[in-house]
Formats: sequence, structure tokens, C-alpha cells
Amino acid sequence: MSFLNTLTFTNALQVKPSPLQRKRASLLRNLKDQLALLDNPNLAKTRFKRVEAEGCKEVVELRIPVRPWWRETIDGKLTFFLKSGLKRIEFEKGQTAILVPNKEALPGLINGLIKAVEQGELDNLIVDKTEVKPIQRKKVA
Repeated sequence: MSFLNTLTFTNALQVKPSPLQRKRASLLRNLKDQLALLDNPNLAKTRFKRVEAEGCKEVVELRIPVRPWWRETIDGKLTFFLKSGLKRIEFEKGQTAILVPNKEALPGLINGLIKAVEQGELDNLIVDKTEVKPIQRKKVA
């Protein structure tokens, strides 16, 4: 009896993350970047891009600066907003920002938001309503 005859074979299922899981992971990654941006204002992500120059393909390193998700108001307070894709997340009707008293309170807010995203508290806000497509059934003749 050969070794292969002693093994049990099955199909390898590929598990793709759902759109919600992908958006949640992206939001967590971006929130951690915002936390790192507080320590290093010149923070930049590194990306690699393949370009063709003079008939040769080469890999070029790109530095993409991390933009802050907070803005200072006229009275010295800060507003912090979350982004999912290119859009700001709307917490309530017309409310897209969180008011923060000062810059020292930002790390606590960002850590709290990271925990909330990990626990799924913001799932209904980060899922785009247009992404959910109804299942179309074929008509049986």
C-alpha cells in the first residue's frame, strides 16, 4: 500500500472575506495610521509601483503621506471624522464629525474607536446601503 492511499483528500475551500470584513479591516488599518500620525507628523506609507522606463520594467517606491482625519475649529477644539473609502462616515443625519476638546484627547478617542470597530459597533455605518444587492431568481418556465 502506498503512502498516497493512506491519505484522505478534499476540496480546498477558498474563504474570501465579505465586503463588511474588508471595510472593517481597512478602517482599523487607517485608524492605526491616525494613531501613529499623532506621534510622527511626517508619517508616510510606502507603496511599490511597476513602471516601464526605456523598455525595462522596474519597481519604483512611492511615499504616500498620511493625511490627518481631524481639523481644528475656530474656538481651538478639534473635529475628528472617520472615512470609509472616499466618503466620511455619517453617525447621525448630517453629523459626520466627533467634537474633541483638545489634541491630548485624540489618542483615547482613536483607541476607543478601534475597539468599537473590532467589536462591530460601527458595522451598520460602514456598509454602503447600495452594496447589498438582492438575490435575483431565475424565472422557471
